[in-house]
Amino acid sequence: MWVINQKFILTVLLLLVGGQFLWLFSTWVQVNIAWLDIPLHFLGGVMVTAFFFYFLDKYPEVFDVRKNYLISLLFTASFIMLIGVLWEFYEFVADYIQRNILNSGLMEMQLEDTLFDLFNDLIGGILTAAIYLRSKFRELN
Repeated sequence: MWVINQKFILTVLLLLVGGQFLWLFSTWVQVNIAWLDIPLHFLGGVMVTAFFFYFLDKYPEVFDVRKNYLISLLFTASFIMLIGVLWEFYEFVADYIQRNILNSGLMEMQLEDTLFDLFNDLIGGILTAAIYLRSKFRELN
């Protein structure tokens, strides 16, 4: 399945790292391409889910995703949100350092931005999980 393909995971990871560097180190990008944050969080959800299923495919004794579709989706969503919340802490710390230590940051963290970021993480991850789990359940039938 392409979702757990190492090339797919690496491609998404490279897109995320490149986008993150653009976002963090370019004031022009933060001002003129502010919407870049949305696809980056969507891709983050995709990558976290792909890595999650890659791990579970390598170690099926940890959790068998093929047993119950709804439980698997809920378990996956919980993992996506855990990573998303940890990422938001990272963004908060990076923003704090840029504004207060380096005196160069433009962004100010707001609750709306954080919740929208988590929503995009979840949407990207849930869509990827639904595609993957659907193919797994088709294999069983």
